[in-house]
Amino acid sequence: MAAARNGLDKVVQALLDREHLNVNAHTGFGYTALHLAVSEGFQSVARMLLLDNRVSINCKDMLGATPLWWATATNNECIVHLLLDKDEIDLDSGTREGPPLHNAVQFGDLPTIRRLLREPRLDPNLTDAYGNTALTRAAARGDLRIIEALLQDCRVNIDCQ
Repeated sequence: MAAARNGLDKVVQALLDREHLNVNAHTGFGYTALHLAVSEGFQSVARMLLLDNRVSINCKDMLGATPLWWATATNNECIVHLLLDKDEIDLDSGTREGPPLHNAVQFGDLPTIRRLLREPRLDPNLTDAYGNTALTRAAARGDLRIIEALLQDCRVNIDCQ
């Protein structure tokens, strides 16, 4: 895990080459190597881990955050796209702060918002622990570009609270 946290590509690859390595081992906080690579922004390490079919891409840390949640929380568009290329990615898992879409709205990350909205399995009406949807968060930010992008999606319910 230290190799992933520190972006040590060659060490990560050498470890992944070991057949019996537990690639989903986690810290006391529930962080896996993938969580750490994603949250630290190490795109090449994240890519290596995602190419290994033993790696669980939907693993949750103790707060319920998945690697996709962390990628959007750290505003890392490249890693978001790597994760979204995986068919089995869970688009809606999040924390009390909401799902990954909420993070993208919070950061004003319009390309990631548009990419997430292209996913038919995404539920754009999910709320955080305070009852906010992505649309209500965008409205609170006053970001018309994001509000328009959300409203162009026919799944977005303007009556959700």
